[in-house]
Amino acid sequence: MLPIIADLLPDESLDSWIEYLVDLNACRPRDITGTYDLSNYDRAVPFTRNANAHTLETIATNTGVPVERLRHATMRRYENVGLAHTVGHCAGEGAWSHVRGSRFCPECLQAGNLRWKLAWHLRWVTVCDTHRTVLADYCPACGSRARDARVHHPRTASSPVSAWRLARCPYACSTETLAASAAHQIEIDSAAYRAHQWLTTVLDTGGAVCAYAGGEYLTAKSILSDAAPIVRAALNAMTYVDGVGTLPGGSDPGSWTRQLTAADFVRTSAGRTGAAAVTTPQFLLALTAAVEILTTATGPKELAGTWLTPSRIKKLGNHLARSKSARPTVHLLRLLGRKPPTGTGTAVTDRIGRRRPQHSAKALYSAVSDPIDAMNLPTNIWPAVCDHAPAMVGRVARNFPLTAPIALATMGRRVDYALLAAEFGHDLAADEVRGALNHLVSNELGTAVFNYLCQLHAHLKTCPPPIDYRRRRRLFPTPAAIGRNHTRQLARAGGMYLTDAFTWKIQRYVWQLLTGNDPLVTHGAQLLHGPAAYSYRKFVQTMPEGLRDAAGEVAARLLLKHRIGEPVTYTPEYNDATQSWSPHGREQRFLETIGRTDLRRTSLSLRLAASAAGDVEELVHLACAGEKSVALKLCRLADTAHCPTHGDAAALYGIRSTQIGRESVFLSRALGADIFTPRTRSAPRTLTAEGTKLYNLARANIDRLSRIAEYTGPFASPPDYPKSSR
Repeated sequence: MLPIIADLLPDESLDSWIEYLVDLNACRPRDITGTYDLSNYDRAVPFTRNANAHTLETIATNTGVPVERLRHATMRRYENVGLAHTVGHCAGEGAWSHVRGSRFCPECLQAGNLRWKLAWHLRWVTVCDTHRTVLADYCPACGSRARDARVHHPRTASSPVSAWRLARCPYACSTETLAASAAHQIEIDSAAYRAHQWLTTVLDTGGAVCAYAGGEYLTAKSILSDAAPIVRAALNAMTYVDGVGTLPGGSDPGSWTRQLTAADFVRTSAGRTGAAAVTTPQFLLALTAAVEILTTATGPKELAGTWLTPSRIKKLGNHLARSKSARPTVHLLRLLGRKPPTGTGTAVTDRIGRRRPQHSAKALYSAVSDPIDAMNLPTNIWPAVCDHAPAMVGRVARNFPLTAPIALATMGRRVDYALLAAEFGHDLAADEVRGALNHLVSNELGTAVFNYLCQLHAHLKTCPPPIDYRRRRRLFPTPAAIGRNHTRQLARAGGMYLTDAFTWKIQRYVWQLLTGNDPLVTHGAQLLHGPAAYSYRKFVQTMPEGLRDAAGEVAARLLLKHRIGEPVTYTPEYNDATQSWSPHGREQRFLETIGRTDLRRTSLSLRLAASAAGDVEELVHLACAGEKSVALKLCRLADTAHCPTHGDAAALYGIRSTQIGRESVFLSRALGADIFTPRTRSAPRTLTAEGTKLYNLARANIDRLSRIAEYTGPFASPPDYPKSSR
């Protein structure tokens, strides 16, 4: 234990505190850390960025400060915003965690007894909030970056110093020398200071509501991952020059950051440097431009006239497509036009609103940016939707109950049409489904129908139906799956004889209640025409009220048998006074409440739902719809996909490697394809093509998946496992 121990300040970095203890005790750094320099035993990374357990335990033994407090003085503090350093990854990957060396505020060093703040290691922190100065980068004596080596840094000119440092700088880059640097003030009403304040709020609160995400709340990790490529594009667009004094607008940073102009982003070939040599003023200027884009632009059209020209957008998009480290969200991709923008005006071709058939299905996809949960849609659209639909041509009106659910499920999503048709119980090829959607909106009355579907889509997105029809269609694939146990009760309730004809009719009716088929539309029950179809239609129309209620009670009991606490049926309600859909539709439960609120999906229903995915987008959509177990597996996959073995992945959570293996098997079976290549002794596991698609889509939707799974990252125990002994 050291004889003199000083308090570790709440905002101080670990290396600064150790240097202070060295001066107080007149000892060497190795007497405190057990290492030759300010790095780990087995890593070249300074331990302020990523200290291993052995180093922290040695420091804790010699100082008496708890390990958790020491870890909080390293970059591990910023794990929740995705800025903790990851071993094996460079600083330019992902959200750009740290800079080469450390920035500093000279006035803070003078006022704070030459002690360094941890936040100065972050690339995104460019301004001192206390003194409103731009952080400095270089030693005023030798011009090298501050603290860019692991050799011990002297605090004062009289402190012991290594010969290596004296050979590099006559003042050994001491903190006392750095504190004498000039501090450049920044105007509080400048664009750069506003950008800094916004970014500081994002880091402090863990996220923000962003304009480019359509007003959706994004976590800080996603915002920084999106801001990194935009800042990179701004840096490439700038004129790189040395020193603050020669930047556009004069020597005062407050003046040249007050208002960004097009002249600030003229690209030249002179003086270009790498990202590691970008000065803080240059990065601040690029950051201001990036924040301006993210906080004001909501779509590709709003980028017109900004510094982000079409050619730069194209280069940025190509960079995102090629890069393996860039992890943009779907919102940034949509902002850059990587997906079709919102709007359907390009599909209208004549004065009466008719669309070209080849563009109609594409217009449905482009109509919205955020799809609804297709699992909440019945096979046949609700009668209330058909009753309030606008006038349609005959060929469209006859098929509207069948094509409307498919059209709603298609809006905003690229789907396999054949797979989608099979999900709704139709044996149709992809071209047949596409043709049906084309006919739905490609006619003289198609514009009204299209707008009606958009209005209904917006309502269902805001007020989703409380029923998972996909799960029900997997649990009850045919009318016979209902069983014969309840038919005697139903026959007695309807005053009818228990005959085979009555059995298949009542089973068919209960099956259609459960699976979302309109009993008067018999396509889903494989009854298109003929005497059986007419007989069944008459049976439904003349069904006694007591039999109808008894059938609903049977359906409710079948749901409770599978621990499904949903209503039996649901119908949206239309408000004629306001000409809009009511916030809440009409639910029918048929049974009194059982007093339980913990009804959950069984493993059988989840397995059936996952096996019905068969597609990367469908599986992620299943998780985003509220399937917590699948969302948790996808979150773990997103964090551990590049671990060489299952054991390395499991070590991040403190669980068995067999659990990681079971989750990989679950995802592989849900997709119908392996997500990892077979591992051998000479080669680690790697993602397959299908696994890479799943990984990229999970990373793009990681915010929503994390919220559903209540997932906080690999360094916190997942909610379904006990905390480890780490």
